[in-house]
Amino acid sequence: TDMIKREFRFCGVFWVLAVCLATGGCSSSKDVRWTCTYTEENGVAVLDTSKVKLVFEGVPLVRPKGQMGGGGSATLKVAGWGKTYMSLTCFDTTLKNSYSKGQNTITIGKYTVKIVDAGRNMIVGERTIPIGDEKQTIAILADGSAEIR
Repeated sequence: TDMIKREFRFCGVFWVLAVCLATGGCSSSKDVRWTCTYTEENGVAVLDTSKVKLVFEGVPLVRPKGQMGGGGSATLKVAGWGKTYMSLTCFDTTLKNSYSKGQNTITIGKYTVKIVDAGRNMIVGERTIPIGDEKQTIAILADGSAEIR
């Protein structure tokens, strides 16, 4: 019976290891989240995160006369397991955000930005932009290209 118990333990450990390898579930990857605020600045949509400030120059936002505020705050998941989805609305324009399989996707109007590699890179169109330790401003131009400012 002692031999059977050892064999069972070995098979159990082997089974867990096999499942982890097959599903990618044995990673030490932890959740990484950035705080963010979606608002209007100088008449365009802005997503200001703890790492980058995205200025969507092709997305005009007009603040109604006399209205203060507008927009919202949340966190963006840029690493870890699981899926998330959220949307933030500023006046009449909605920013949609989702996270799955290591990729955070931000969509506003016809523009899409992807944050990958646990927040170390951002993809805008065909361009990959490294995200360093220093906060930077990235303009998403009307033609969908990006410019670091």
